[in-house]
Amino acid sequence: MADPAAPPQATATAVPPAFITDLTETGEIDWTDRKVKLFDMSFLGKRFGTNKDFPANGINKDLAQRLVRAQTALYALAYQDKVDDLAAAGQPAPAALTEAEFRVWCWTGQQPGDVNQVAQVDLHVGIKDKKNPNSKHASGSALDINVFANPYMPVRDGSGTLGGEIHSSPKDAAKKPIFDAPTLRKLHEDKLWRPAMVIFDRASMLYEGVPADLHPDLNGANAADMYKRFRTASYCIESYFRFAFNPVRSKINPLQKTFAEFKTEILNELSDGFIDPKAVHIDGTPLVPAISGPNPDPTLQAFYDQIVADYAFFKMPIVSGSVVIGADGSVSLPGNAQRDPCNAVFNVRQEVFMEMVKIQKLRWGGTMFGKDSGDTMHFDLNGHFIDGEQVPFKKT
Repeated sequence: MADPAAPPQATATAVPPAFITDLTETGEIDWTDRKVKLFDMSFLGKRFGTNKDFPANGINKDLAQRLVRAQTALYALAYQDKVDDLAAAGQPAPAALTEAEFRVWCWTGQQPGDVNQVAQVDLHVGIKDKKNPNSKHASGSALDINVFANPYMPVRDGSGTLGGEIHSSPKDAAKKPIFDAPTLRKLHEDKLWRPAMVIFDRASMLYEGVPADLHPDLNGANAADMYKRFRTASYCIESYFRFAFNPVRSKINPLQKTFAEFKTEILNELSDGFIDPKAVHIDGTPLVPAISGPNPDPTLQAFYDQIVADYAFFKMPIVSGSVVIGADGSVSLPGNAQRDPCNAVFNVRQEVFMEMVKIQKLRWGGTMFGKDSGDTMHFDLNGHFIDGEQVPFKKT
C-alpha cells in the first residue's frame, strides 16, 4: 500500500536542467581546526546571500548535494504540473522549465504566494554565526529559507512547557549579563512565549475549535504531521489578524480596517460556516452565541479591540532581529523592519517541506530542536559535515 504521506510522484520525463544541479565553489573557510569549501547554488530558484564575516558564501558540499537531490525531485513535480496544464489546453509538453518558472512553482503556496510577489522572497542564508562555531551554519551545514516569512516562533509541548528563541540579556557596567539563564528564560515565558500562545490559541479556537498544536517532535518520519500542525496554526493566525488589518504588502492605506469592515467580514465568515462553534470570546465564554444574537456589537467591539492589541504585541514573538530586553525586564522591538503578522508564521510549500525533511532527512528547526524549537526557516544536517564525514565540534 502506498504511503499516504509520501510526496506525489511525477510520471512525465523531466531531465533536470543545469540550474537544478550546478554548484559553484565560492571559496574556503576556517571552521575550528578544519578547512571547509563552500558552494553557492540556485535552490528553489533563489541563491545564497553573502555574509561580511566570511570570505565565501553558501553551504558545504554535503548539504548542497542533498539540496540538489531534493530539487531534482521537486523539478520533476513542477514539470509534471506544467505538462498536465498544457495537455488540458491541448498543447504539447515543454522541453524544460525555465528557472523563473520553477521559482514560481516553488514559492506559490507560500508567503508571498502571489506570483507577482515572488521576487520578494529573500535570498537563502547559509554560512553565518562566526562567533558561535558550534552553530550548524558556521560549518556550512545549515540553511535558512524565506527568512522574513518564516520566523523563530514560540512552541509548547504536551505538558504545557513553553520554548522558543532566547534573546540576549542586557549587560551591566562590567559587561556581565544582568539576568542569569533561569531568570532570562522565565522572562521569555512571561513576556513573550505565554502571551503569544494565548493568541495562537484564540486564533485556533476561532477556526478549529481546539488550541494550537505546536509541540516539538524530533522524528523526521512525522514530517506530514509537523507540516499539518504548523500550517494549520499559521493559517489560523493569518486569518485572525486579517479580520482587522490588511497585509503590509497589499499597500492598502490605512492598514487597520474599521470596526464596520471587521464586523462585516467576521459575520460573513460566521454565516458561511467558517467560525467554529467552539470558538471562545476573550473572556473564555462561547463566542458564536454572543455574536449570533440581536446585539452582537459589544462582543464584536471587544474582540476587534483584542485583535488590534494582539497585532501590536505579536511582532515581538516573531521578531526580525532580536527583542530588546531592558534592565528592568521590559521587552521591545528593535528599530529594523519587522514581520507582518498578517503574513502568517510558516510559509513553506508542502512538497518542498516533505522532500527536505522526510526524504532528504534534514532536521527542521520548527520542531526538531527539542524544547526550544520554533525556528521555521531553518534546515540542517543535524551535525557538522565535511567531505561526507560527520565531524564532532571541538573548541580551538
